[in-house]
Amino acid sequence: MKEILKYIGIILLCLIIPAALSFVPIGNNVILKKHTNELENFKLNATYEILAKDDECGKLVGNGNGMQYFSALLIHSEKNLNWENSDWEGVYLIKVNDASFDDFINGYDFGDYCKNIKKKIKKLDSSVNCYVLYSFYNAPSDSIWNDDLRAH
Repeated sequence: MKEILKYIGIILLCLIIPAALSFVPIGNNVILKKHTNELENFKLNATYEILAKDDECGKLVGNGNGMQYFSALLIHSEKNLNWENSDWEGVYLIKVNDASFDDFINGYDFGDYCKNIKKKIKKLDSSVNCYVLYSFYNAPSDSIWNDDLRAH
């Protein structure tokens, strides 16, 4: 009987470790989708249409370890959009035809994660009133979500 319990314990241990290792990346993807959904429902001063979206999680910028979440939407509005970053930390709005947009796409590390947005911008007329609404968050340093291999 002890031998059977020993084998059952070993089998359970062999099943628990892979389950725990796969739980963390799945959890990070769920958190990323939550941030992207919040961004899609973001209220600005005028109505807008979402043309493209990109999101990514992992160690995106900087050195060291830690999970980071990046979501970006290419949006179009008939009116000029403006938004002050007072209530929502980590959410930004950039006009596509602005100099800061070139820095965002080409100068920062985020441009590598905006493949869908870059493709859509190439197809758009330059006179179209488009913006990129994006968010960037870090997981807390003592969080279990940093145990994802993508965070290293």
